[in-house]
Amino acid sequence: MVSLDKMELMLEQVRKGEFIQEQKKEQKQEANEGPKPTYERSKKISQLFEKATDPSFGKYDTFKNLVNLFYFTLTKDEKAYLELVRQLSKNTLECGTQIFAELMQALYVEQDYADYLGDAFTYLSLGNNKLGQNFTPWTIAYFMAKMTFSKEKYEKAKAEGRKITVCDPCVGAGVFLLSWKKVIIQELGLEALDQYEFYGTDIDPLCVQMTRVQMLLTDYKRMRDLLIVTAYEMKQSSKPKESSQPAEGSRE
Repeated sequence: MVSLDKMELMLEQVRKGEFIQEQKKEQKQEANEGPKPTYERSKKISQLFEKATDPSFGKYDTFKNLVNLFYFTLTKDEKAYLELVRQLSKNTLECGTQIFAELMQALYVEQDYADYLGDAFTYLSLGNNKLGQNFTPWTIAYFMAKMTFSKEKYEKAKAEGRKITVCDPCVGAGVFLLSWKKVIIQELGLEALDQYEFYGTDIDPLCVQMTRVQMLLTDYKRMRDLLIVTAYEMKQSSKPKESSQPAEGSRE
């Protein structure tokens, strides 16, 4: 719940036109300096998904296959990963590799949070009108997260030794959860995420899978451990295997 003082302050900014002025300032800056990196990256990812489309699967199933592939990669489900890889074309896999690299760079390395998968889903017009799917734009989700965030609640929960729950019952691709993570990092720092638990539900299984992928990529501790383990396994597998046969001329 937003405090009354905070709400009044935000409404006062709107009344004075400060919010509009700030928006115009950002638009002018973007016109002079070009689109922001997040927009460019989101556009690139969306176009790569389009390029990855396999005619034998179609746009929707190709998109779903790649999202599943990302999830299997992040959860180290080797059996499911290999089973799916065998079904995909070389072009789809090459584009998928580029998309995953972009997502890793944005969400884990740079913490440049945005709803990249949701943007691509919308860009490709994959929404189901019968389900009433309407993905919330990042700017609105981020503004709402800023409105509802409370440093006082964070400090109180930390002092009491309990977690703060953030839940979105119609999660989509996780835009509200991602925007909350971004605000928390901006206000309190990366490690403050440990004080929060994030939940989401959706009627569409693909939306749930998109959220899983983006939430896993923004779980900094899990990603760190995953990369360390993966690097170790790669190093071990690259070592020459010792022969079990005795060397020539050696005694039994």
